[in-house]
Amino acid sequence: MEFGSFLIFRISGMNLDLKEITNKLNIIPYRTNLKGHVRNGKYGDYICPEDSWMAQYVIPKEQTLEEAINAFIKPYLNKKEIIKELKEKFKVIIWLSLYPEHYQMSIELSAETLSKIHELNVCLSITASYLADIYNG
Repeated sequence: MEFGSFLIFRISGMNLDLKEITNKLNIIPYRTNLKGHVRNGKYGDYICPEDSWMAQYVIPKEQTLEEAINAFIKPYLNKKEIIKELKEKFKVIIWLSLYPEHYQMSIELSAETLSKIHELNVCLSITASYLADIYNG
């Protein structure tokens, strides 16, 4: 997978108890935000419209997308009941952000991997950004 691609398990909504989510999932988030928090980014400031809890997995260059997704979701598979409870109150997604080397890129996932995502009963959001347009344009 191309450098910089990542997966995020994201929980968002209003009045998240960030410590409780961390304790229940037993996973340390890479970032949490509270509504109104100002994040200073490369392209300007961003005001968070809601609370969010995010755990990130940076995809190693030598790992295939299939391998990365399976490694990433493995710790969540035994937490389906906790995720179900969270989904009753908040938005829960897996976000895949890809940075392909070329304009065209195929994403192929096996039925087994798709089944595991389905088991978690969460949405899969995919963003692909061709960075040459940004950095060379």
